[in-house]
Amino acid sequence: MKFFLFPILTLLGVVLTAVMWVNLFQLQDLLRSAGISLSDWLWIDIIWTIGSGIFSWGLSRDIAIWSTDTNIMDDTDKDHPLVLKVKHLAFVRDE
Repeated sequence: MKFFLFPILTLLGVVLTAVMWVNLFQLQDLLRSAGISLSDWLWIDIIWTIGSGIFSWGLSRDIAIWSTDTNIMDDTDKDHPLVLKVKHLAFVRDE
């Protein structure tokens, strides 16, 4: 259900954003002077939104993969003050 509902809600949000830009900010005159029709601008807005969503999704996956593959502390850091502090806090919390 979410794979159907979320894209529909996203598209509705894009259309409402376009309507807001046209009506609230009087963008229609600017688009006409640039030679862009409202329907063309709406398609550009939809494609831009989908593209930015895909880019954000890919970037967040890349960051998640990097963060799980990165080992900040290795075996040589056993006596590091930060490691000792975390171990102390973990011990205090277990009591």
